[in-house]
Amino acid sequence: MTTTTISYTISSMTTSTNTTKQRLTLFLKPSVIRHSKATAIVEGMTLTQLVEKALIEYLPEKIVLKKGGESQISKNIKVNKNEE
Repeated sequence: MTTTTISYTISSMTTSTNTTKQRLTLFLKPSVIRHSKATAIVEGMTLTQLVEKALIEYLPEKIVLKKGGESQISKNIKVNKNEE
C-alpha cells in the first residue's frame, strides 16, 4: 500500500481587482514543476493562472459529502471568468 502525505499552507490576499486570492504552498516533483513552468511560458500565462485553470477544468463544480453515505459530485463547471 502506498501512502501519500500532502502538506499545505493557505493565506489570503486581495488583488488589484479586489478579488480575494489565497496562497497555497504545495510540494510537487521537480519534473512536474519544470513542466508546469514551461507550459505556462508557452501559453503566455503565469504559473498561478495555469494551475488555477487546470484545477477548474479538473474539479467538479460541487461536492456534497454525506456522513456514512454516498457522496455526490456535480461535474457542471460554471466559472466566473471575471474573478481572474
